[in-house]
Order: sequence, then C-alpha cells, then structure tokens
Amino acid sequence: MLSGGARENSHGGKDAAPAGFGTDDDDSAFEESPSGGTGSDDIAAATAATAAAAAAALVKLWDEEQRFIKPRDEIASWRKSREDYPDYENELLKLKAEVPISEMDADMAIGGDYDNTYRRFLSAQGGKATKALGMLRKTLEWRKAQDLTGNVRQWRTIPKAIKDTLFEHYQSGWYTSHTSLGCPVYIERTGRLHVDKVLKHVTADEMIDHHTRMMEYLMRVLLPEMSRRPGIAAPDKVLNILDMEGLGLHMMTSATMKILKRVLAIDQSFFPEIMYRCYIVNCPTVFRVVWGAVKPLVDKRIQRKIRIMGKVEGKTLDELASVMGGRDRVPAFLGGGCARTLKQCPPWSLDHMDNDDFQAWEAPVRTALASDLGGGAEAPCTP
Repeated sequence: MLSGGARENSHGGKDAAPAGFGTDDDDSAFEESPSGGTGSDDIAAATAATAAAAAAALVKLWDEEQRFIKPRDEIASWRKSREDYPDYENELLKLKAEVPISEMDADMAIGGDYDNTYRRFLSAQGGKATKALGMLRKTLEWRKAQDLTGNVRQWRTIPKAIKDTLFEHYQSGWYTSHTSLGCPVYIERTGRLHVDKVLKHVTADEMIDHHTRMMEYLMRVLLPEMSRRPGIAAPDKVLNILDMEGLGLHMMTSATMKILKRVLAIDQSFFPEIMYRCYIVNCPTVFRVVWGAVKPLVDKRIQRKIRIMGKVEGKTLDELASVMGGRDRVPAFLGGGCARTLKQCPPWSLDHMDNDDFQAWEAPVRTALASDLGGGAEAPCTP
C-alpha cells in the first residue's frame, strides 16, 4: 500500500484514500476509539464519525468503480444460472414434498431460509429432484450421526498449546467478511500444511473435527451474518484462496492424502453450492504433481469453480483485489497491503464458540453510524 494518503489501484495508478484510512491494515479506518481512554464523549463521537465517513467513502468506491462492479454482476448472473435447468421450479416442489421442513436440520438453513437450502441441493444435482433427494437425505443422516453442536462448543476447552500447534502446521481461517464482492473469504496456506507434524499432537479424527467445526461456524454464524447485511448479492457463497507457497512433496504422504480425501468428501457431499470460486495461487512447479493426484478426487462441478494462478502479482493480484475490495484489503502475505494475519481471524481469534452469535474480528465497512449515513445502518464495532 502506498503511504501519504494514496492507494495503488488495480490498474497501477493511485486511488485517493478516503479520510481516516490506515496505511497498513485498511480496517483500521473503521475501528471505534478504545473505551476507557482520556478522550471525552466528543472525541469518541468524532472518531466514530471519521470511521463512518471512511467506511462510506470505501463503499462509494466499491459501488462506482467498474473493477468492483463487474465481479458483483458476474456473481449475481452466476447465482441465477445455477437454477437455469428445465422445469426447475417443479423439481423444487417435488424435493420439498419428499423432505418437508419438519424433517430438515435448522442449522442447514442459512438465516432460517429453508427455500434456499432446497435450492442449493437441487442446483448441485443439475436440477434433478431425484438426485437432490438422495444427496439431501444422506446429508441429514450424516448430520444426525455427528455431534456437530458439541464439536463447535468445545472450542473453548481445547488447550492453547494444541491450538498453536494446529495453526503452525495448518494455517487457515476466515480472513474477512467485508469485501466488495460481498462474500467472506477463507484462506488456507496449503503450501505450509504438514499433516504428519500435526498428527504427532492430534488424531486424524480430531483434524477432521477441526475442519467440520470451521464449516459449521460458516453455516451457523458467518453466512447468517452475511444474510443480514444490506447490498449482498450472494449471502450464501464464499471465496476460497489456497496459497501454495512452500508446497513440496510432503503433501504426497499417505496420511495427508487420507485427510484430504475425507475433507473433500465432507465438503462436496454435505455442504453443496456454498463455494462460489476457489483461487489456487503461488503454484510452484511441483504443484502439477500434487494436483495430478488430487484432481480425480474433486467433483467436476467443483473443478469448474477453481482458478489456478501463478505468483500473486500483476493480473493475479488485480483479480484478488477486484473481489476483496482493493489491493490494500488483500493480505500482506499474499502481496497486498492488509497487515492482519490469519492468527487474528476465526477460529483463532475466538475465545469460544459457546453460542452462534457473530463476534467481529475486523471493523465493518458496509455498516456505519446511522446518524452519519442514514437509516438502516449499524454503528461500527471494534475488531
């Protein structure tokens, strides 16, 4: 990110930074002033007003510049296309008749939207109610067989040493929920994944439990929060970024492949039509070998959502910036200007998951003080 109040845009030029923008982590522009300081209520109000103005300026930038508008138009069109199958609405009615809401799992319905849940399963199976029915029933059976709530709630009780070890060799998390595209972003530093080292401290089942916990957090907390925000074109979709820097043949061990197969089976079978797009970046030469072993495990419908890219610079950085909201919102470890680390993001930033309340880990963008921006907005919160 450029200093002196200007930001490099995705075309190599400079954007004038809205008043109050930080220079290392864009979110600093939207933080509330800390409580308990020496400032008066007037200072706190002025700080909040500055943050609200900065947030409003960024949203204005997102809503007016074509580099941000185009990706939003694309996801809106893509989401509509997922229902472009013959007799889709009648097939939907058939599916609903076979599995009424009374038989559904409430935690699958993002923000209580059961209709959207049926549509996700139907779209995942090409608009065919018979196939969607099989997928939906298997998902319900799987969910009943798991203690998903207990798995999520136990986050508080997992020893810090275990969490630290898990993070060291399995660096991943929900990096941001505030993007110009409107999708939360999950980032995994796959090139640094060392399953064999993790398995010295936890079991394979515990690794799978951790992944399932991340997915349940998404379904129970993060996506419902997205559904409550204004101006979100696809509140039930996420972006994945897999960073392959550091990738080596250690990814090809038997233990790693077994874990990977289980993770893919869970995501593809029980969480359909959640991922909008997956960017695989910083791919070294050895990636071809690894991808050759992994690709057959990935459903073709998922493969079509994957974009394999090189080093995060130039056009690759431009593309990430266009969906995240600018280069200064792309993490520094991926060549952007945001200093926030994955350790500062969920699940690692969360002391507990005792309930399904959304706990902010970054300052808001599309929400600001109602008194400054008009009705319907919320006050910014401290990340």
